[in-house]
Amino acid sequence: MVPFNYFFLITFALSISYLLVRLVEKMKNKDEDGVQMDNTEDVSLVVVQAIAMTVGMVIGLSSFALIHQRTFDLTEFTPYIYVIVFATGVMSIIMMAVNSMTADDENAPKMDLDIKFMYNLFGVIIFSLFLMYDIQLIVGGQAAFYKFDLESYCLGALALYIDVVNIFAILLNLFAQDWLSKV
Repeated sequence: MVPFNYFFLITFALSISYLLVRLVEKMKNKDEDGVQMDNTEDVSLVVVQAIAMTVGMVIGLSSFALIHQRTFDLTEFTPYIYVIVFATGVMSIIMMAVNSMTADDENAPKMDLDIKFMYNLFGVIIFSLFLMYDIQLIVGGQAAFYKFDLESYCLGALALYIDVVNIFAILLNLFAQDWLSKV
């Protein structure tokens, strides 16, 4: 079983990396209206901002989760975290469906940048909680029922990788949205 989990972890990481490259490339080529963008320096600035913010958040949240694992144990709040994620997912699916149904109607209200900003901000908060939660699962928080054991190190690495990638992608969307509104 050992060589397969390494293979699947590397394959998954390369696939997600490819998707992130495509996301940045799409952002570089077109804005929300499909207009060709000429200035790639602004796109590079957005990517650097998202990378810097992601690195800062990961370092800060990881140190907080490690230092305060006994006083602030997130593994006790597992059901509540998943209820918040489920409610946010259902709400975003409903908002996307309503927005796509009114896409052809020019008089229909669209999701404006404030609502998209709030969704992105809420997404960063959710995945920040998941990052701290997964770190506490790896180091073995107070709740002995919820933790990664030594056999599931690939699952722990995958959980951290998904959290960091999601934080980066949402921050990239957030910074690009601000940039696109100025153009």
